Formats: sequence, structure tokens, C-alpha cells
Amino acid sequence: MLKHLLYELVGWIFTGVGAYFIYEDPTLILPYISLGIGLAFIIFHLPKSLRRKK
Repeated sequence: MLKHLLYELVGWIFTGVGAYFIYEDPTLILPYISLGIGLAFIIFHLPKSLRRKK
């Protein structure tokens, strides 16, 4: 459980950094990559109860 929370925290950090730099200068490509990595961490490490709706 702690591992999943750590991964989600890392995802939020990547997402926040990417969003901040996109806000500052939207012409750079690296913040978009950081944003994508952060969102992937958040989405793929959500609890299974939130990922699968029956």
C-alpha cells in the first residue's frame, strides 16, 4: 500500500512540475513529457476499486 502511495506522490510531483513549466513557457516539449509521465503514474497506480467500475 505504501508503495502505491509513493508512486502516486511521484506522479503528482511530475504532473505539478510539468504543469508549472507549461504555464510559464508553452513552447517547450519537456514539460509535456513530464506531465504525461506524471499522469501515467497517477492513473496506473490508483486503487483497483477506483480503476474498475462494474
